Amino acid sequence: MKTPYPYETRARYWLNRQLNQGNNPALVMPAGSGKTFTATLVIKDRIALKKRLLVLCGTEEIFDQWQVEFSENNINYGYVNPEGIIGRNKSVYICMWQSLHNILTALPEKFVMSFDEIFTDETHHSSSPTLEGIYEHFEHCQRVGLTATLYRMDNKPLGKYYNTMYEPITQSKAIEQGFLCEPIIIVPDEYKIYVPKNIDEVENINKSDQKKNIQDKKIIGDMIKVYKDVFAGEPCMIACSSHAHAIIVAGMYREHGWIVEHLHGTLNKTDRKMIIRKARQKKINIIVTYAVGTEGLDIKELMGIIWMRLTESLTVWIQLNMRAARVFKKKKNYILIDPMGNLLLHGSPALDRKWSLETDYIPGQDVPDAPQSRICPVCGVVNSIDNGKCWICGYNFMTGMIDGELVSKKKRRLPKMIDGELVYLDEEKIWINDNKFIINRKTTAVEIEKKVQAELTKTQKIEILSRDLVGLKMKNKFREGLKWL
Repeated sequence: MKTPYPYETRARYWLNRQLNQGNNPALVMPAGSGKTFTATLVIKDRIALKKRLLVLCGTEEIFDQWQVEFSENNINYGYVNPEGIIGRNKSVYICMWQSLHNILTALPEKFVMSFDEIFTDETHHSSSPTLEGIYEHFEHCQRVGLTATLYRMDNKPLGKYYNTMYEPITQSKAIEQGFLCEPIIIVPDEYKIYVPKNIDEVENINKSDQKKNIQDKKIIGDMIKVYKDVFAGEPCMIACSSHAHAIIVAGMYREHGWIVEHLHGTLNKTDRKMIIRKARQKKINIIVTYAVGTEGLDIKELMGIIWMRLTESLTVWIQLNMRAARVFKKKKNYILIDPMGNLLLHGSPALDRKWSLETDYIPGQDVPDAPQSRICPVCGVVNSIDNGKCWICGYNFMTGMIDGELVSKKKRRLPKMIDGELVYLDEEKIWINDNKFIINRKTTAVEIEKKVQAELTKTQKIEILSRDLVGLKMKNKFREGLKWL
């Protein structure tokens, strides 16, 4: 079993203290920073106190993570899946929440009343009818919430379920201390000046004005060439705007010789696991997905994310980007390519957010008289009630047309691809990792290394040599290197 980091120990003590005081605590930790591991330690503590627990999770990937953590920590658990309750008289059960909800009325009262505490992973979903139904059925239980994003698109604060929250480490601290990777961001040149640079800018932006800067639902730049030049075959994930769009995108990359897998909700568990395993082994280049994999997908080998969809959801934006933020061997950074303008709405996923149980976190919508909104029936994007046309797809709410043609409300309009230059959002952060490109690519790296060699001062070059050529055996090489400077 691994030794907990200091922030994980702080979180462990805090959760135990809150539960002992009769509270319902919510723990907020960046995705990939050890939330499941920390909660597992707390669960061991609660079992030692003769408590009986349920762990609720919404996806098979998260379910599998809990099973791994419990096995590694010698916790004898049962579980609830579509087959029913597996295991008798266990102190803790891992439950797929939809499966548990489906059998609530069949559960014996004695079984229900035997539980003391409920741990909900990805607890930002707590106001869903499924989880609310479970909470009502187990209303005598204390609740522990676990999430990286204490936020819901529907503006329902989570204070109804939890009365205290704690964030033991922020996103920026996790990156600074090497627990998470920092994103290297690539955006269309025409969007670069509009991207908010810090959390204060994000919180004070006028989202209506920002949306105007995204003139259409379009993908700017040659995404086939970008993948080849930037990733050069390394594993990445592409976020698509619909299931149909994901099929089209997968076909595009396959035509150019890349190995692509489509992760979607209708895949059986075996095929989903196979895709994840192949990505970890670097036997595939690209995973395309719509909706599936946003939460709980743990593939440390992912080198980045390409966004081919717009999302209004801060949770989706942060959660999906964090799939690539896991530290792995020499990987210190990941590549975030956003050719559609999500950064204009949400800012960098590496920014620290100001979460709240009472008011929720809605950047750019903090005013009490926020305008009413409606959902576009074609693309599903939120619009102001005053919009005559959808700001993304151009659907006319009065005529039911796009560009003068009637469209099916059930069919989402796919984003169009146009020419355009992609640039680095923060160029000075590219020249790191000992004078090499961030993921050591063959194409872009050549240009970058030339630029760095031209820009580094003599002092900077000596610092690199002294850091890398250490030890008695390297002393002569260090001296020889100085001669060339």
